[in-house]
Amino acid sequence: MNSESALRSRKGCSPFNESALESFRALLIARQEEVSKSLAGLTEAGLRAPTDGSSVPVHTADLAADVFEQEMSLGGMERAQVELTQLHDAIERIDHRSYGLCNDCGQAIKTARLEALPTAEFCIDCKSRLEAA
Repeated sequence: MNSESALRSRKGCSPFNESALESFRALLIARQEEVSKSLAGLTEAGLRAPTDGSSVPVHTADLAADVFEQEMSLGGMERAQVELTQLHDAIERIDHRSYGLCNDCGQAIKTARLEALPTAEFCIDCKSRLEAA
């Protein structure tokens, strides 16, 4: 079952009441804002030209440091984009009232897991099994 059909089949089945879902939504939106701000800063650093803007030739070591910083920023941008997608998907599960259900077995994900990782799509058992495969 793909994630879209899983979402549709579990619509309205969240183990959480409206108040709990809204608490998770607030947490996810706050994190989404943090990651978006971080992504904006990383984008600026990642797109910065590896020169100081002057006509003086850049030292090779300075250039290497700039390139390294740029590569680190690009890697951070990629991780931020992945997290933003996960946050969006979790908010969508809240909207469909399927948040808190494992995308594999369909059982409720423990509250402690969602508090630690609010974007979790799988219960611990299924996630462990999927990672071992």
